[in-house]
Amino acid sequence: MAWEHETRIVCAADTETDPFKVGRTVLESFAWGIYAPEIGYHYFWGDNAKEQFIEFLSDEDTPPLTIFAHNGGRFDWLFLSEHFDRDIMFIGNRIVKATILDGKHELRDSYANMPVPLKSFNTASGEKLDIDYSKLERHCRERHKQEILRYLQRDCEVLYDAISAWLEMFGEKAITMASAATKQLRASIKEDFDTDIAKLTEKQDEHWRQFYFGGRVECFEKGILKPTAGHIWKVFDINSAYPAAMKNLKHPIGNSYTVSKRITENTDFAKIVAYSKGALPLRDDKGVISFPHGTFTFFATGHEIRAALELGLLKIKTVLQAYTCTERISFSQFIDKFYMLRIEARENGHEVYVLFYKLVMNSSYGKTAIDPRKFTENIFMENGEMPPGYEEAIFEFNKMPEEERLLKAPYIWHIAEFLPSGFVVWERKIDTKGKFLNVACGASITGGARSNMLRGLAASVRPVYCDTDSIICEEFFGDIDAKRLGAWDLEKEGDVFALAGKKLYALFKDGVCVKKASKGSDLSPEEIVTVALGEEVTWSSPALVMSLGGN
Repeated sequence: MAWEHETRIVCAADTETDPFKVGRTVLESFAWGIYAPEIGYHYFWGDNAKEQFIEFLSDEDTPPLTIFAHNGGRFDWLFLSEHFDRDIMFIGNRIVKATILDGKHELRDSYANMPVPLKSFNTASGEKLDIDYSKLERHCRERHKQEILRYLQRDCEVLYDAISAWLEMFGEKAITMASAATKQLRASIKEDFDTDIAKLTEKQDEHWRQFYFGGRVECFEKGILKPTAGHIWKVFDINSAYPAAMKNLKHPIGNSYTVSKRITENTDFAKIVAYSKGALPLRDDKGVISFPHGTFTFFATGHEIRAALELGLLKIKTVLQAYTCTERISFSQFIDKFYMLRIEARENGHEVYVLFYKLVMNSSYGKTAIDPRKFTENIFMENGEMPPGYEEAIFEFNKMPEEERLLKAPYIWHIAEFLPSGFVVWERKIDTKGKFLNVACGASITGGARSNMLRGLAASVRPVYCDTDSIICEEFFGDIDAKRLGAWDLEKEGDVFALAGKKLYALFKDGVCVKKASKGSDLSPEEIVTVALGEEVTWSSPALVMSLGGN
């Protein structure tokens, strides 16, 4: 039977499994839940819960559904992979869309739409519940069945509320928050300026990508740090760093420019030889970014150069090229619109929309800087099958001169990932023609945010750490306002700061950890202190090969 996409009902689903645990190599699902007002709430429990769930979905009385699961593309839906059709969409290693049962149902990953934890949402159904995950262990889960089922149902209901609000705001065609936000941005540019962000050629992208860097993350000291007598550590954050840069500064959206040997108020980018006191970013041969002190050749945005000159942190020796783009705008109308919508939503108690409006502002510029050379096409095949066109591709590849093979090799199919269900994901690089948006725009916005960070560091007393939009220091004499976009706000205070490295720290007040970061691991505050002291801590990720059979 052929199923019409328009007939599908939106619903939310979730599964409960054995808890993640270091050393556990197999996860089995033992409960599934699914909810939509049109079909009600249904749950399935036991060692064959997955089979019960599939049976429910296969039943002729069950209508076609579009089923969302939060992080489903990297977890929940993998348990159903043996039922996948070939119609699968990947973004990176995340399955964002797939169909099952001959196209009857569509599976979606709501994390692609709403890239925040489910606990971030406060909806009409309430908030995500807490549970002691040890209660999900096989030996005791029957005793805690009712609590687990309440937890499962609440997850489904909260997710349904959140994704319904998202679809109402952005529509079902937008697969990710970035694509939805970029669509809103481009519509605003069209309405306000009767133009659009111009696409670049690959050669133009290579030129402007030299000026593209991320956020500024630096440790200025390390170890167990105590403030100077009479001071405390203070954590200051910029209110919406990237939206503020979009609103308050001008950025290129075209693909033409003029070149000179002089830095002006309108210079967007420049290649300079200069002595910098930690003001400008530098990328080494391995792609590592630093902010060195010394004389180097820099590829920098005009925003950062002007800020560094104003602060006395830069002495330019030679301007090799200074670029001024002919079409440049501020995105003030766009940012003002969504910032006001966010304020109104908060005043009206619509917390889900408060979050969405924030995500729109923060995500809107990101796609301008995406590098399509990193994109891949994916296809799901049974183990042992070759993807369509593979033999022809290999034949053509083998006929190429050796020097051409190095350029064409990325376009050959290769195995990307094995799944225990007997399927294999193949991937190949895509044709990038027409896929480059405008990295110059993204480079200018991120450079504008770094220029604000530079001014913030200059206004700090003994800054010991900074990360994109925050500074940890003893005192701050910058622009402080808890509500105004682009101003700084005092977030936390503490008396001991254990700084082990970038994105690895713990701030304590009276012996209690009030803020920590442990990217790439899940260290406790005490373990972070150990690392900050120069000692080693062994941490094992509870990485798993999941059992997809359900038994």
